Amino acid sequence: MSFIFGFGNRSESLFALALFGIILSILALCVSAALQHPVIGAGRRASRAASGFVFAGTMALLYISSLSGFYEAQLKNNVLSLRYFVPLSRAAISWDQVISIQAVPAYKGLWRVRIATKGGNIYESATWSRSAIQEAAHEMQLLAGIDKRS
Repeated sequence: MSFIFGFGNRSESLFALALFGIILSILALCVSAALQHPVIGAGRRASRAASGFVFAGTMALLYISSLSGFYEAQLKNNVLSLRYFVPLSRAAISWDQVISIQAVPAYKGLWRVRIATKGGNIYESATWSRSAIQEAAHEMQLLAGIDKRS
């Protein structure tokens, strides 16, 4: 028997990532052009490095803060498979290793499922609505035999 739990919305996340990518690309080009202005006099290499840092640094912060959690959890054959936003990024956990499943607040009214294992690893889902996260966490707790509702 297989159970699949979904968290967040990949298409919304992809749209947000593309939108921020376009905005940050324009901002990075403006930074590069401004630094190459004769008054500032930064060289081409320095302006490209600064604009690259603006783009890559901000995109990394966006990914870490909003897109780093798993979007799907599938329980099959006593293994919990977690699928992340990045297509090839996955984690597999033996269901026997799970010791805690909690619904925890993230930010701006959004929540995450937090899964802890005996080895001390913590896995967090993508953010989603409070009711959906609490329902998913409760169902996972029942499957794991964990009585405490978060």
